Amino acid sequence: MILKLVIHFIILVIWEVSAQGELPLAKPGCDSQCGDVTIPFPFGMKSSECYAGKWFEIECRNTSTYTHYTPYLKLIGLEVVDIYLEAGLVTINHPIYRSNCGSKDSPPVNQSLEGSPFVYSQEHNIFVAAGCNSVAILKLNGSEVSGCVSTCNENYKVGDIGNIKLIESDCNGTSCCESSLPPYLKEYSIEIKGLKENESSHECSYALVVQPDRDYGYRHYSYNDPRGYFVEDRLMKDLDVVPALLEWEIVNNLNLTLPSDHHSQCYDTKITSSLYKRSGQRCSCNTGFGNPYFEGGCPAGNRAVL
Repeated sequence: MILKLVIHFIILVIWEVSAQGELPLAKPGCDSQCGDVTIPFPFGMKSSECYAGKWFEIECRNTSTYTHYTPYLKLIGLEVVDIYLEAGLVTINHPIYRSNCGSKDSPPVNQSLEGSPFVYSQEHNIFVAAGCNSVAILKLNGSEVSGCVSTCNENYKVGDIGNIKLIESDCNGTSCCESSLPPYLKEYSIEIKGLKENESSHECSYALVVQPDRDYGYRHYSYNDPRGYFVEDRLMKDLDVVPALLEWEIVNNLNLTLPSDHHSQCYDTKITSSLYKRSGQRCSCNTGFGNPYFEGGCPAGNRAVL
């Protein structure tokens, strides 16, 4: 009896893996790959039939002389690292902010998600700042919504902050600090100032919204070191972008008819706005794999129970 159950389980696993491999994640007739990244509907490329509205349009760019293609959220202009269909998440490469770093100073972060089906994930991102005796403030429409203080001892020299490796740092307030994001964040600005009252000057400092490794454990990031922020063993001064997570939903005003069959289910979500009890929906296949956002994207049947 036990042997029969084991054989049945093996057959079930093989069937599921095979079925998942055969099921398209993009709509029929649409490209599903840009470089190394799979592009599932509601995201899509080229034809408007392949994506659910302009915010989900992916532009597949040739980013090097070696014909390496990289996906970008076309309307926002941010590079896409991966899309997690069932979790409703997309990893992007997000620019960091530098202040008083001379020629390395960066313009204010000005990506806006207003009007889009995306928000900066409160659950899976944090606000991180690196500097000596400085206060980093995250602002929304001019109001402070998050921030942290980092201090240094007398042994720190000018330039030491740029040599920080966040993968080795606790960011507990000594040369590096962190705080959480507010909910429903769609855009922000950053201000860095000296720690003393009325002191505006400070040494070279950095601030960033980033996905810490400890949050999610996707294949791109280490899950073993609860302190780590990056797989890349790079210095702060050498970083231009960092991974961050956007949450998304099928917003109420999106003209998309979700499949209504027995192979998938959709549920109300409140991700992009605090003004409504229900700001959108997300869906999932009953089998646990496939794409529930278009007809025929989910396989028939339910996952068998032994």
